Amino acid sequence: MTTHDEYKIIHVPKDAADADELMGSKRKFWYRDEQLNYLLWKLGRPNTGEDWAEKVACELARLMGLAHAEYDLAEYDGQLGIVSKNLLRQTDEIKELLVHGNEWLLDFVPDYPKQQVYRVSAHTFEAVSDIINKYVTQLPIDWTPPTSIRAAIDLFVGYLVFDAWIGNTDRHHENWASKLTWQTGKGFSTPLAPTYDHASSLGSHLTDNDRNRRLLTSDERQSVSAYAAKARSALYLRKDDSKPMTAIDVVRECQRDFHDSVSVWIEKIAGIDDEEVMGIMCRVPESRMSSIAKKFAYKLLQVNRERLVSMQRLTS
Repeated sequence: MTTHDEYKIIHVPKDAADADELMGSKRKFWYRDEQLNYLLWKLGRPNTGEDWAEKVACELARLMGLAHAEYDLAEYDGQLGIVSKNLLRQTDEIKELLVHGNEWLLDFVPDYPKQQVYRVSAHTFEAVSDIINKYVTQLPIDWTPPTSIRAAIDLFVGYLVFDAWIGNTDRHHENWASKLTWQTGKGFSTPLAPTYDHASSLGSHLTDNDRNRRLLTSDERQSVSAYAAKARSALYLRKDDSKPMTAIDVVRECQRDFHDSVSVWIEKIAGIDDEEVMGIMCRVPESRMSSIAKKFAYKLLQVNRERLVSMQRLTS
């Protein structure tokens, strides 16, 4: 296998904090680096792989051709985390705001619980896809789409297929968004924002003992495949359901109304070389992502890819 250079680690200065970011449950703050880029530092929860999961997912999204947030591994005051570039542009010609999913849903779903992040059964696939299909009408301005991806909903379907591939369990209503963009001479538009926040993926919350046990077990009920099948999205099928759908079931729902878009994104995943995937994980320092974590994530991606490809064959 080709030798790969390790990913860089950004060292955030102790006095860097410019403004706290209140969105989400983890410590975050904005700061400017030496090149005056406005970056977000986000702490990874202790004893998890949230930091490397963000970086690996970012690079997998790049292979898949998705519009995605950029992440780098980082350290701040001895703590492990990531930094990401600001998704919003503020220039003389362009001004942007981020409009999160809960803000959209509050306008269209009666009594929507905007402040409640988890276990929101009103966060249904039908409501979300309907809003994006009707009101979030444009693709990201600075992103080049694959052939046949023409509308924001086609790209959003790609985010959901991506979730199923990486085992992302955190697509709640603050983890998808549109932009409100003003361009001089063009007025307002509402493009879909890139996909972001994939820390709860690739088995990042398991211990190495759990990962190793699942890799080695002969009990199918405790296997990597069984773990992958249980990954739940934060999208519900119906408002009165007690649990959200699995990430794979969300893709099945997508196939009903957006079959062609699902096909495009599954074909993208099917065409990614295994060595490219392993190359991404090999570039994460062992001090951040253990060899067991890499083996587990690689196996998880294989299992989920096979499941997605099989689904596609059945509906072709």
